[in-house]
Amino acid sequence: MSGHVGSKDTRVAAAPTPSNVVTTQPSWSFPLLLCLVAVHFFRIGCQLVITAWSVVGITGRSQSVGQILLISSATTLIASPFIGAWIDRSARKKPLVLAGHFGVALSGASPFVLAICAPQSSPFVGLIVATIMSSVAGITIGCAMDYYIKLSFPARSRTAKLALMNSVSQCTLIAGTAFGGYLVSFAPWQDAYLLIGGCGLALTALAAYILPSLIHTSHSARNTVRAGPALYLQHPYLFSVAFCSALAFAVGQATNTLLPAFMNLDLKLSSEHYASVEAAWSIGALAASAGLARFAKDRFGPLGHDLVIVLSIAALLSIVPRLSTPEALVAVHFALGVGFAVTRVRADARFLSACPTHLLGRFRANSLCLTSLVSATVFISPTLSNGMATPSLYQWLSAGIAASALILMAAARHPKPAAG
Repeated sequence: MSGHVGSKDTRVAAAPTPSNVVTTQPSWSFPLLLCLVAVHFFRIGCQLVITAWSVVGITGRSQSVGQILLISSATTLIASPFIGAWIDRSARKKPLVLAGHFGVALSGASPFVLAICAPQSSPFVGLIVATIMSSVAGITIGCAMDYYIKLSFPARSRTAKLALMNSVSQCTLIAGTAFGGYLVSFAPWQDAYLLIGGCGLALTALAAYILPSLIHTSHSARNTVRAGPALYLQHPYLFSVAFCSALAFAVGQATNTLLPAFMNLDLKLSSEHYASVEAAWSIGALAASAGLARFAKDRFGPLGHDLVIVLSIAALLSIVPRLSTPEALVAVHFALGVGFAVTRVRADARFLSACPTHLLGRFRANSLCLTSLVSATVFISPTLSNGMATPSLYQWLSAGIAASALILMAAARHPKPAAG
């Protein structure tokens, strides 16, 4: 990519097409984009730890973490179809990205403001408000940024660039998780949340400087009657890609939900051992992303290849409750991180290549809906299992993921569209 960051772009009118597309060609600096990604995922890492630690401290109940995660998933399920359609129909994409980051700033400040303006309200309510605002902001950022990535990165280099972005995100996510844990250990949780707000303001300013203007209008986007998951009826391949990615995320959410209790209550291991196993997942994901960034090919091959990876990590998930030593858990979770990252990066590359540009917002929203629905199923499984032991839950969830992958493998007979 050429050009200077922040420079104005010349509007380029495409040749007349049925969709009457008019778009600008974004010109920006990829290294500065990596800086934006780094700050964004540092914020996410901090917020994950601060929220989980704070909600347990406020309520005194371990299941409160699952409740907050369910609220986030429900927000995504309800709001994402409307946000995706709004982003597709909006010509100017940069203000939407800025609005999303500023929404993060507001969510970080909301518990502090609520404590001042309504001191009688429960602190848990403040966390719910912050979670809902942050979820809406995250949907907006993700859907709008897809336009920048698809229109900026040629298909031949997109997988490698997405893998490099994922490498940066994994590094800063680890750093954010560590810093969030340190911060919440001594600061009141409302004050710790102000860090989230500060990151949102910094991201708003950084995005305003880095991102060029991007105008993309299409009568097809404005006139599309179907919205939400119903669009998958017209684009079944995109459903297969999104569901494959959601199954990989399900493996990660099963680990997030079950691993702490398994290591603490079943194996009687320490928090240091738990941290090392979590770090092994992140290191595996980082190693896989770095390898893809260096050696990724332009062509993806059949989607069945990615589903085989999902089957493999589901099988690995099923053997976790059979392990008893920290070393074995570290090795298996390193491999799980590798499989997760490979599936995620390839799914994003497939999505950006196959999705019509004027429907990027809607289909990213659909993907978020599908992932949230699968994740919510995982989150609620301990509550619905009537006291089933954690090792048994591992077996049932891994079997469900594997069965879903096999069904999708049998049903996904759609030819892969040409990359673009």
